[in-house]
Amino acid sequence: MQVVKEVDERVEQVFTEAFRDTAREFEGVFSRLFPGGEGRLILTDPVRAFKAAASRALNTVSDTLTARSALDRIAAEELVIAALALTGPLWQASHPAENVQRLYREEPELAHVAIDFEHSLTRLVTALGDGLIS
Repeated sequence: MQVVKEVDERVEQVFTEAFRDTAREFEGVFSRLFPGGEGRLILTDPVRAFKAAASRALNTVSDTLTARSALDRIAAEELVIAALALTGPLWQASHPAENVQRLYREEPELAHVAIDFEHSLTRLVTALGDGLIS
């Protein structure tokens, strides 16, 4: 059994490395064939596992929101999805990269938006939730 396990692990390792190389080359070929476009190769099994886990998490949070608020199931799911959609941009705006911070120090007029992440996300999600209830 140990030999079979080692062979399986090695096959998976070689496949993963070959797939990464192929995917990288595919992106380059695609961009040369279709200037301005981009293409990617992805393995569907990891995507399927991620999507299943995300769906379970969405169901859990939506069930909790539905049980503890006046939101119906659809509104609860929409609120969770909206909160997730807001999180990335708000986080980036409130935590700019070092080179962007340097730019803001050099040209303060460009740093016109100073975002408090937690406050902004809470306020926006609350407003969305209130709107979905009414």
